[in-house]
Amino acid sequence: MADQTIYGCFDAETGRILFKDGCCEYPGCFVADRSDPHFGQVKVRDPGSCTGDYYACFRADLALIGRWSLTLPDSCCYGVAWKIDKQADKPYMVWLKGISHSAHDVALYGNNILFAVNAESWQDPPHSCLYELTPDGDVVRSYSIGSDIDGTGLYVFGASVFLAHTGVANVVARSLLPSGGGFSLLQTFSSYGTSPTGADILMDADGYVWGATSGEYIYSKWEDYGDLICNSGVLNGTGYALVEYGEHIYLGTGYNFNGDLAVLCQIYKNDTNACEVANYWDGPSWFGTNRFFDLIRDTDGYWYAACSHAPDGWSVIKIDGSNFWPLWQTDLGANCYAVAADNNYIYVGGYPNNTWPSSEGKYASLWKLDKDDGSVVAWFNTCSQVNAIAVSGDFLYLAGGEMSDVFAN
Repeated sequence: MADQTIYGCFDAETGRILFKDGCCEYPGCFVADRSDPHFGQVKVRDPGSCTGDYYACFRADLALIGRWSLTLPDSCCYGVAWKIDKQADKPYMVWLKGISHSAHDVALYGNNILFAVNAESWQDPPHSCLYELTPDGDVVRSYSIGSDIDGTGLYVFGASVFLAHTGVANVVARSLLPSGGGFSLLQTFSSYGTSPTGADILMDADGYVWGATSGEYIYSKWEDYGDLICNSGVLNGTGYALVEYGEHIYLGTGYNFNGDLAVLCQIYKNDTNACEVANYWDGPSWFGTNRFFDLIRDTDGYWYAACSHAPDGWSVIKIDGSNFWPLWQTDLGANCYAVAADNNYIYVGGYPNNTWPSSEGKYASLWKLDKDDGSVVAWFNTCSQVNAIAVSGDFLYLAGGEMSDVFAN
């Protein structure tokens, strides 16, 4: 189906946009559920039979007085939360949601999915920084801290949700419990210094809470009731990703440490040396990059890092778990911000580009890689940056951001 633009009328009583005989001069059979009125994606039924679904892009700049303009695209729509079927030879979209202008993290929550997003005034309810969706993409509940306070990182422990967020005074994270159509606050976690903000969060096996932050401190450790135990300060540094393994916390970062540009820090968990750096790895000389944006330790004992696109061209790296030596590095054409794994493959998300290996000029922002050698097995284009990936069975859930440029194929 080629791209086509159709026009519809918004019915205030039903909250639907109607495309049918006699409405806005379009003789069709489309019915679109209302979504964000400023941008994004709506679901429309198939013309003629009125069965099946298409995904249509709302363009505010094309809207005419009294009617709405939608484009039914050949390639992809814009949004920030995706469900992707990863089993096919070429992954395909199951649904797409325009719940914000940018989503920063995604996490599985029982049978549902959590998205940490930018807070926007047009959301329903306004300024929501956290959404819980069903596997079908329906909103279960949301949570707001306040105007312009964005959700940035997620960690789930049982029913508790740990949310990192942009700073409110010194508060950079909080723990929550589901309550009706929203979440109730359990505890807040504060960092200090100039304009702190949260990036990632986890609870370790001993019940302590760790945060990756930016500002004067790049990581912090708290009691579960919120008291700060310790933190580490680097001027203008940023902590991006946290992983617990053994007696240490591993931090993906990018900052000057003892004259080196550290991208990976090994931090003591125990009370005696808590928050002290046990070891660190210099990015340019060791891995060929200057930022680790995301980091995982797979069940096979290897580490995988999504990183800044260095001059040598590395976007994702496989690392030996015993000596942290890089085993392979793959160039995906741009910065990569998300990495996840299942039993067979690595999934990497980043900035959309058409210079990745074997691209043949096609844009992609999600890649499926062979674990053994890092070669691209399959790809998908969200038309926007992918910031986080969660794996659940046959599906991937992606959090991403709206782009000002067009990267459609």
